[in-house]
Amino acid sequence: MFYLILAIIVAVITEISFKVKSKFIRIICGILAILIPTFFFSVRYGIGTDYFNYLALYSDVYNGIDIKIEWAYKYLSKFVASFGGSIEVLFFIVSLIMILFQSHM
Repeated sequence: MFYLILAIIVAVITEISFKVKSKFIRIICGILAILIPTFFFSVRYGIGTDYFNYLALYSDVYNGIDIKIEWAYKYLSKFVASFGGSIEVLFFIVSLIMILFQSHM
């Protein structure tokens, strides 16, 4: 139920961003339409079939263990780990990248 309400809120905000004439409100609504789902994707715990697998992979990268995963995800994980970031930071960046690519297709 939570995700249905979240989807409706984001859809309404997106629709507002297309309907209003104020450029400032359009920009704010556009940013919110991206940041709201990105935030909830990053702070989820145990949601998704691979959540704990990604957690274990990030833990290995964070601890300097060499693992065999996709090169871009590996280097992004190393980048986040080098700044002491948590798995939530990595999830936020991955979600932001996915949403930004989807919105331009």
